[in-house]
This record gives sequence, structure tokens and C-alpha cells, in this order.
Amino acid sequence: MTVSPQLRLRIGDTFTGEVAWDRNDVDITGGQFVTNLARTRLSYSFSPRLFAQALVQYNDRANAWSNNFRIGWLQRLLKRPPKAVRAALAGEKFHRREKEVGSTDSKTLTTIFAVRKRLLDWNKVPARREPLDPQVRQQIIERLRDDVILLSRVIDRDLSHWLGGVPEAKPRKKVVNA
Repeated sequence: MTVSPQLRLRIGDTFTGEVAWDRNDVDITGGQFVTNLARTRLSYSFSPRLFAQALVQYNDRANAWSNNFRIGWLQRLLKRPPKAVRAALAGEKFHRREKEVGSTDSKTLTTIFAVRKRLLDWNKVPARREPLDPQVRQQIIERLRDDVILLSRVIDRDLSHWLGGVPEAKPRKKVVNA
């Protein structure tokens, strides 16, 4: 059973906020457990092209806090800068296309590229992968076992890794008649 109350607030076209709580009572063959996920999401739009978003959430089962902060203008500025500052902020590919034959980059431009690259990388940090509970994983494997084996035979591909190495999910070897 899942319960998901939430409260949303919107003030004009600029501010939105949300507070939510998800409670999942899970009862499966391997056992029973409860998870709670609390989250707060805020968004403020300074203009259609400039906005900030924040997300903070807590998972009691994993005892983990996670957060995310994003500035929409930064990514756009660095990927597609306005013409007035394009020479300084555009990427290296743009500069290679625009550079005159025989010219070299200045130290200032090299520094700007390094800072730009760090900002782009910082703005797209991948989410940490949470491990799946072994009991839940085993139940998923048991439930989907027959379908994965059938799919493996239909597409003639080895899908045994989906089932933790079950040999039946490997395609049958074709017998060639001589």
C-alpha cells in the first residue's frame, strides 16, 4: 500500500514549492517492510531563461539524504552564449571553427575554457546508484524468470545475466546439418 500526501504552492509565475511524503508498506513473499521518502522541491524563475531549482529528500530505509541544486541559466549560457560574449564563453569546437589559420589561443582564453569545462561538469553530476536489496532482487528474478527465458529464445541472445547466470536464458546452440 502506498500513501503519498503532498502540498504544492505556486506564487505567480515565478515561485513554486512542494512538500511531499511517500510511505510504502511492502508485503512480499520474502518479508515485509516500510519505506518513507520525504522531499521538498523549490523553483524560482527570474525570467523564462533564468531559473533556479532545488530538491532535498530523505529516505528512511537507506537513512540517506540527497539534494540537487540547478541553475538553468548557467547551462544555457555555457552551451549557447549570447553573441556579445560568445568569443569568451563558447566552447573549443566553436573556436576551432572560427580561429584563423596559424593563430594560437591566449592564456586567458585557455583559462576560460578550463573554468567553463569545470562548470559544465559540475552542473551534470550523475546520481549515485543505490544498491537493490538482495531479497527484492531475488523476487524480481523469480517473477520474471520465465519471461526472460522466452525473450532470450525469441531474440536469440544471451540474457542469463538478467537472472544471475541462469543457463536456460542462454540461446540454444544451432545444429548445422552437414
